[in-house]
Amino acid sequence: MQTVRSNSSSSRSSSSSSSSSNGSVKPSCFVLVDVVEVCFEQSDYVGHNIEENETGEVSSPGCISVNSIYTGMPLQTTEADDFLSCSAKCASNPFCTAWTYHGDMRLCALTSGDPSLSPKPIRGAVSARRNCFTQDEEEQSCFDEGIQYSLDDVQHKISTAGSAFECYLQCQKEEYCMRWTLKGGDTCFLMKSSSGSVVCSYPEETVVGTVSLTSVDECAYECASNRLCRAWSAVVEETTATKPPQQQVSSSSSSSSSTTATDPEVLCQLHADDSSPSFSWAPQSFCGTALNPKTLRVGKIYSIVDGDKVFSRSRPISECPSLCAAEPDCMGWHYVVGEGCVGAPSIDIEEEHPSGEFLLGHKYRGDPVASYPAAEPPTAAAAAAGAAKKGDNLETDPTTPMECAARAAANQCWSFNTATHNCLIFEQCEETDEAEEFVSGYIPSNEDTAGAASPPLRPGDTTDPGSLEEVRRTADNAQQE
Repeated sequence: MQTVRSNSSSSRSSSSSSSSSNGSVKPSCFVLVDVVEVCFEQSDYVGHNIEENETGEVSSPGCISVNSIYTGMPLQTTEADDFLSCSAKCASNPFCTAWTYHGDMRLCALTSGDPSLSPKPIRGAVSARRNCFTQDEEEQSCFDEGIQYSLDDVQHKISTAGSAFECYLQCQKEEYCMRWTLKGGDTCFLMKSSSGSVVCSYPEETVVGTVSLTSVDECAYECASNRLCRAWSAVVEETTATKPPQQQVSSSSSSSSSTTATDPEVLCQLHADDSSPSFSWAPQSFCGTALNPKTLRVGKIYSIVDGDKVFSRSRPISECPSLCAAEPDCMGWHYVVGEGCVGAPSIDIEEEHPSGEFLLGHKYRGDPVASYPAAEPPTAAAAAAGAAKKGDNLETDPTTPMECAARAAANQCWSFNTATHNCLIFEQCEETDEAEEFVSGYIPSNEDTAGAASPPLRPGDTTDPGSLEEVRRTADNAQQE
């Protein structure tokens, strides 16, 4: 993540070539009278809206003139993908002294002689002198690459923005829009406000461990296996390793040589709190929320007609949020073992199915009817129950409590060992034993979810104070008060 060198000739080539994994971000752009920044252009860039007066005039930052055109001796009018390309065209023409870019038409007008800015505002036009983006003045630009504003107050999403400049223009047209972000080169987020632009940012005091790994997936598993971890963040760094000499034997001679190879090193941080995470895309940076029992909603899915699915992809559950964020029509997602991530076009809470209850630190008593990883083939009853529940489509062993719960059929219960990832399925669900590393749950039948309570996890208890249901009920009551 870094400040873009604005003398590049193409927004897309600049975006792909200037990615880096360092954590520095240009702290601010040019401050106008109303303390509003102007940042725009380039895929995956961010920016504030600008403020116009009643006549459409804008107090422009640095060497850029917004909503203004140059008048003078016209030199050439040509097409351009963005205003940086227009600037490059002017720089390559020895007679060009200034340029104006019309984003709505993608036209670049070059001017020679001693041009002057027209007193009449032209909304959407961007103009500058020939030397605006030279090496000496490039720090006057305010383009930030590889960051996005936290999407905590998105008012509208537009999937047809072909460039960040178009996204910026869309923000201008909306009265409420104060900030915008373009993601993926075509998805424009318009925001009323935002908490800021950060990358995989969690408070330092929440760090419970830092590990050096070889893949991002390992970081997610480290978090899922750590009882204190609620969120994780990872940065990929390239390291050079020297391999041992290789002996080469031929008919005439033998020789040895050592080689070097570049291997990825993943710096993984585990965090104890994910109550208010703010995260965004950055080159070689990844982050996510742990599948922790206290935050699980097992059994809850969005009711979607097959033809209305935004997407259905066989990807790990840790990738579901980012897949949904990349789809303009995706309003929510759920994970189905055997199918993967499913995107929903609606998140009406009435469409959700009730979840079962969880109990931390307890394991169901008795002999399981099935276990994963399987020490031996499951019983016929367990296999039939699993096939009826998921279409006999579960090919991988569960690695999270949520995936373990998906193996249990209605009126069955399950226990998951968070340290060993051992998943046990039971049919006798009346009694449990204390077991520190276990999470347990019961899958109610349709009759249970219609009104009857789930069987207690411990004899005599109707609701355990550590269960997810009780945590959720307490939070709902507090919100109503």
